[in-house]
Amino acid sequence: MSTAENTGAQLQAPPAQRLGALAAAALLALVAGGLLAAAGPLYGLAAVGAAAVCLVAVLKPAWAITLVAFGLPLYHLATAEVLPGLRLTVLELVGGLLLVRVLFPGSRPLVPRLKEMPVQFGLLAAMVVWAVASAAMSPLGRGNLVAGLKPFSAALVFWFLTFTLGRRPGAARRLIMALVVGVVAAQAIGLSQAVTRTPLIAWRQVRVTEQRAGQTVGLQAVRVGGLMGDPNFYAYSSVAVLPMCLAGVVGGRRKWAWAAAVAVLAAALVLSYSRGAFIAAAAGAMWFVLRAGRARLPAFLLLTAGAVIGALVVPPEYVRRIAAISTGSSDLSIRWRFEAWDAAIQAVQTHPLLGVGPGNILLINPRRLHPHNTYLDVAAELGFPGLLAFLGIAALSLRDAFRAHARAQRDQKVIALAVESALVATAVFWLFFSMFPHKVPWFLMAIASASARAGPATPGTAHQSGCPPRASIS
Repeated sequence: MSTAENTGAQLQAPPAQRLGALAAAALLALVAGGLLAAAGPLYGLAAVGAAAVCLVAVLKPAWAITLVAFGLPLYHLATAEVLPGLRLTVLELVGGLLLVRVLFPGSRPLVPRLKEMPVQFGLLAAMVVWAVASAAMSPLGRGNLVAGLKPFSAALVFWFLTFTLGRRPGAARRLIMALVVGVVAAQAIGLSQAVTRTPLIAWRQVRVTEQRAGQTVGLQAVRVGGLMGDPNFYAYSSVAVLPMCLAGVVGGRRKWAWAAAVAVLAAALVLSYSRGAFIAAAAGAMWFVLRAGRARLPAFLLLTAGAVIGALVVPPEYVRRIAAISTGSSDLSIRWRFEAWDAAIQAVQTHPLLGVGPGNILLINPRRLHPHNTYLDVAAELGFPGLLAFLGIAALSLRDAFRAHARAQRDQKVIALAVESALVATAVFWLFFSMFPHKVPWFLMAIASASARAGPATPGTAHQSGCPPRASIS
């Protein structure tokens, strides 16, 4: 029996465990579906879907993490308050089941040994420990300790699961493809909000505003949030996946399908009216072009043509909103962000070692706003040690992306370059929005680390994964 077949056999669940998993999933579907259906059919459907993924998580971990990657754009839909102030998403629930499943004795070959774990895992674990110390000694009080620690522990679990299962040959490409399909589908559904001008889920409608003669004026244009609700999260999903679809246009088959996906993501990016996402998308696209090797010219021509077409069809409100970046503090939204940045910087200066404690970032701003900057968010909550650990994770993940691109086979370099560009775009977007708990960045960083350490793919893996085979990038 081959190594792959042996690993697959070791991942099979015994009959008793399968029966127990089926019963637990059915019970979860009935209870959660009935409770969440009262909030709307979409929530009930999400609960039933969560039960199905939980069943798969016990039986087939690799399949479950693929379904989770597909559902990343929707991860916050099925939430439940299990403790006062603590809301758990489907991903945390599935992640817990996957972690237990991976640690079963029969699955130990799947779990990497400690010496095989990258430094990022140790830094993430250190952040969790430091968050506990920061919460215990916070000058603002402990607040809801469990809810405050949740983003850090959830990031650790989700990164570990993605890295563990992404190390297997061909798994990283399958997970990337699942993310691409899920995001493009979610963005396409969300675009209907631009026509109906109503949110698709129970989020408030966000209208576009402009500054006219020192006054904030609301326009008829609606910022699209889609199934993610928040326009900035909706925009970031496009930012993260756009380089991967560009890779499909440049080096994959069915270029028309990849081009259509690029058009959907670009439309979602524009109709979100997110200025930070615009800058991040431009940074990721430019990085992709600069690193594209022999495909640099086709990639440049593609982006140039897209920019020209976009300039002709984008709404004038979007053009004026992007142009408002140059006005600086005269724009109300930008001025509020400057105020939030100042409050976070003052918190870091006052509490440089332990910060104000996890979950207390909103207490230091009179407007109860996040800093709209992930780096300042982490520094204010955990102090300089937490910020250094976070920067170390990001830097090492980008280094792993470089290594994965360098060691990739000729027909897979375009995929590695897409992940690398997505990480660059993410690092830029972190400057404009607080999104430490968001799962997609941790997915990308874990995939980069897994790709740099994965074994060689078996023949036909690229075709089976569904990712664009036969790239022309050297």
